[in-house]
Amino acid sequence: MTANPEITATCRVYVPGDQIPTNEMHRLYNPRYPMVSAHHYTADTNEVRVLTTQRGWKYEGIAWYGAN
Repeated sequence: MTANPEITATCRVYVPGDQIPTNEMHRLYNPRYPMVSAHHYTADTNEVRVLTTQRGWKYEGIAWYGAN
């Protein structure tokens, strides 16, 4: 598998005085589609529950913390 040069990542640097991000962004993986980027990110814990218990997605943990 090779890296896709079209995929980019963005990050924010927090400096003193900024609000510390506390909004959990959860990462899930859909094993039914291993040849594509089958990841999904959500802050909705109910969505995590439905996808993992009823739709076959695998929970991979908290990907990052975002601003509220």
